Amino acid sequence: MDSTILPGSSLLREKPWCSAVARMARYRSLAQSMIELVVGLTVMIPVLLFLLDIGSLTLATVINGDLAKHAARAAASASNGTAAQAATNSTLVNFGTSGIITRAQLAYFDYWDPTTRRVIGGAGLPSGFPAAQPGQVMVATTVTVKLPVQLPLLPATHNFSAYSVQPIVAIKTNMP
Repeated sequence: MDSTILPGSSLLREKPWCSAVARMARYRSLAQSMIELVVGLTVMIPVLLFLLDIGSLTLATVINGDLAKHAARAAASASNGTAAQAATNSTLVNFGTSGIITRAQLAYFDYWDPTTRRVIGGAGLPSGFPAAQPGQVMVATTVTVKLPVQLPLLPATHNFSAYSVQPIVAIKTNMP
């Protein structure tokens, strides 16, 4: 037997108190749905904000790797160490910043052509980064990332470093 009480049914005409019971059942169902929505949003909103931060950090890592590669390629196409450094600095200046990446800087520069070697780096070669070999240029960049959403237990900014080693292509080799 169906226990659902529908408006206009014969059961409502016979027992008027059933409409009040049906109305209360509808309100309970609506209240339960509202509670489930509030609890679900309480859990989902922090998860979505955390995923937004993780996505921003991933994007900044990729952008920093591309920045290091473009700076190294610009330096590799220069004819000498001074021009290579100027090309690298120009790449960093043209990069600019955004709402997420607040600073991009040259962390290390190593230009080693067959005749001279030009090394620029305040603290020396960053840990885990390879040094340039003869005929190569190595550029290391660092970007500072500001998270779009400040979540508890996470720092507000992060620093990422990346490097790229490229062969010097602007200098003619002395081949016999």
